[in-house]
Amino acid sequence: MYKRNLFLLLVLVMISCNWKENKKETEKSPKDISSFLQFVQSLPLVKIPFTYKNALQTIAVGHTFEDTATHYDRLMAARISTNSDVVAILFYGEQKDHGHYWVTSYHDDGTKLDQVQIGESINPYGQMGKYATKVVMENDSIIEFRKYYVEYTGNFFTNHTKYPSEIHLLAVQSNGKLVWKPVVKESFQTYLASFPKLTPPLKYDSTPARNDFKLAQRATSWFDFGALLQSDFASLYMVGKMEIPGKPAMVLLKVDHLDGGEDADSYGPTMMLVAYNQLGIETDRMDVTASYVMENYQTATSQFNMATNGDFTVTEYLRQGDATEGYSAIADERNLKCTLNEAGRFIRTYTSVKLTVHHFDPVKLHNSKGGTTEYDDVDYLGSLEDWNLAVFIHTDVNKTGKVISLLTVSPSGRVVSAMVLHNTTGNTNVKPLETMNPAYIRQEVKGALIGSATVSIAGKTYSIAQDGSIHAQ
Repeated sequence: MYKRNLFLLLVLVMISCNWKENKKETEKSPKDISSFLQFVQSLPLVKIPFTYKNALQTIAVGHTFEDTATHYDRLMAARISTNSDVVAILFYGEQKDHGHYWVTSYHDDGTKLDQVQIGESINPYGQMGKYATKVVMENDSIIEFRKYYVEYTGNFFTNHTKYPSEIHLLAVQSNGKLVWKPVVKESFQTYLASFPKLTPPLKYDSTPARNDFKLAQRATSWFDFGALLQSDFASLYMVGKMEIPGKPAMVLLKVDHLDGGEDADSYGPTMMLVAYNQLGIETDRMDVTASYVMENYQTATSQFNMATNGDFTVTEYLRQGDATEGYSAIADERNLKCTLNEAGRFIRTYTSVKLTVHHFDPVKLHNSKGGTTEYDDVDYLGSLEDWNLAVFIHTDVNKTGKVISLLTVSPSGRVVSAMVLHNTTGNTNVKPLETMNPAYIRQEVKGALIGSATVSIAGKTYSIAQDGSIHAQ
């Protein structure tokens, strides 16, 4: 009996000693707390809105408060504004050009409360057709992680139903807990009911200036923001819905206030027409009023008119190229009619294509120095949709003079037809160019051309037939 009691006493003593040792290990010394507070106070607060990792502060790789086993090439952090007894820090770490975000919360004595990995940083700059990611904060309580597919950087209005975007919202709670918020969509019928009803005929010459429409939510909307997520906080307004018997549902959305991302300032307000099937799956989208302006390049879509049956027309305008002493930039104007088919796709039919060179001085165009340089050059004017024709101005300079011709060219580079615009060689039977490098031909077929195609050069107009022949008017 005595031996048994002695054994129990020894066990209790050992347990007591271990408890004291563990307590010593978990307790923070004043020096540890001071070091932690010094580290925290050295970090800036996350500036709201937060949109880019460079807004974080680079910190020492060897600091002792976060992931000390990992040797980062670059480590950045900033404090998220929280209650006084909770510290939350947004981190970004990078190794061999691979970076990721995470957030850690602590008690004010340095005790870790929670930690969540947010996601990988992906920036496919200069690459075609890749997923990208972005971390943003509109307020101090929600971290938004985006994953979206981009055709190329700076193109905000593309969408690929095969590559849906993702938005995840991480809540930073007042007690230091980090919780992913469930993203729950409303029903598709509720989404449609949120739009004001519009009854065709409709007419918008340009994007409406008013912004008193309801804002669409990024994370829970039936509209996939897609490449618009490149922008920091794009404003998307719900203009109206069209419910036409026998047609899939259509809605009008206005995009305004693009910020961040390449070329964002070049985009003007845009109105998109979006079609859905009965399950709420987007089947097609199209800009019906829009503008984009940058150096030597300008596009616009205007004159949106929708008939009672849902068919609509728009005018597309493109101006591109450098204006020189002998040649102005090229203007491309196309009138377009669209029909929404049963599958929810917009079928595009061009009723006219007009290519215009307002200023044309053949004497100064590609002028050779002293008339001794021999060369030939081509200037691209535009393509003629499904006619499989591209239009060029060809300049040939040799010792006898200069010949400038208007050409139609097939995708293979074969010159289909040529009309001389200027000839100083003295030879009236100039042999036209027969072939050219197909690499010069930018053939993009968006729809069928059923109407006229004309080229106007300095006030003179030439019509182009579907077989490629050129006729002076």
